[in-house]
Amino acid sequence: MSIWRSVYNPPSEKELITEAVLEEEMFLVGIPKLVGKGKAPIRFEELSRMPLILLRYGLGLSSRALLDDPVLLKRLEGGAILHANSITGMTGALVEGLGCTIATKLFAREELAAGRLIARKVIEPKLTRTLYLCRLRNRPMTYAMEEMRRLMLALIAEQVRSGGWQAELVG
Repeated sequence: MSIWRSVYNPPSEKELITEAVLEEEMFLVGIPKLVGKGKAPIRFEELSRMPLILLRYGLGLSSRALLDDPVLLKRLEGGAILHANSITGMTGALVEGLGCTIATKLFAREELAAGRLIARKVIEPKLTRTLYLCRLRNRPMTYAMEEMRRLMLALIAEQVRSGGWQAELVG
């Protein structure tokens, strides 16, 4: 592991020191024909019956990073019609109407802006994921490590405050 790593759903290991940085809301994303023409919120129960396409575990934006709640994640993974190996392939499948997904608005920002996809808020429960900074506990903190942490937190905060990253800072 490098000095600092940003991750979603870090493993609970005593060798890691984790620090929550931000929380993102997840949306149902797809073409209007599949997810509905309006932007009204959708209940999780209804969403769980949709033809979901999820990224395969182990990718940079893996399905493991989809939600903070492992029980809800298992429900979605079990009912998915497809587990994609590529973000580009998944986006293409969404635009073609082969299915829909759970994602942040940042994930599909170009397709949302162009109107090819729409995003519906998920309720009952609201779906979120948390980004953490992690480091190995057995590495002593150095000035360079602290500066890297400070810089990463400052850059993330700047993107959140400017609206480039739709999330809420934690802490």
